[in-house]
Amino acid sequence: MSDIHPNVVRVMEAARERGLEITTKRFPEGTKTAADAAAAIGVSVGQIVKSLVFGVDTEIVMALVSGSNQLDEKKLALAAGGAKCSRVDADAVRAATGYPIGGVPPFGHSTQLRVFVDPDLLQYAEVWAAAGTWNDNFGANPNDIVRVAGGVVTDLKRSCRSTASWRAGTTELRALHRDLGMEYRRTRKHLPTAPRAPSMHALHS
Repeated sequence: MSDIHPNVVRVMEAARERGLEITTKRFPEGTKTAADAAAAIGVSVGQIVKSLVFGVDTEIVMALVSGSNQLDEKKLALAAGGAKCSRVDADAVRAATGYPIGGVPPFGHSTQLRVFVDPDLLQYAEVWAAAGTWNDNFGANPNDIVRVAGGVVTDLKRSCRSTASWRAGTTELRALHRDLGMEYRRTRKHLPTAPRAPSMHALHS
């Protein structure tokens, strides 16, 4: 194992301790995003496990989300029994997990984290997750990942309605700005022209 990154070794050992043998694969081009990982591995984006680290009130938690979904932060806060969910910076992610953003695995963390799992991952026979670095990944049955991670399966996906509402609100706001601009130009066009100040020559003549 001398040629394997220490982070990868930790992930493999954490899986083995829970009775799961995993085989990791290295992708030199990198797999920082779900799209990158799916393209490199040759699977659908939905089969990529996004290991997302958030703060819920004062607690750091993890959400395992299908690559094809967006996390609903309100749902994560509710699942964790908190009121407010917010992103944490790269230093906080590394401190809580022991790994860099883009390489965070679903288990084998340096601290004990509560893990919440998107049920959409369970529709696949195999999903792929980061194995501790930007370049290393492993494939496994999603139920095994849930078991090893001690995860709680719960709805975390941002609904289409929420996304549509946000888009509709954005469209309405743009339309309002456009209409206000048109009204301003129309009003300005009909304003009386202010009288010009007399020139210095007129004042002294």
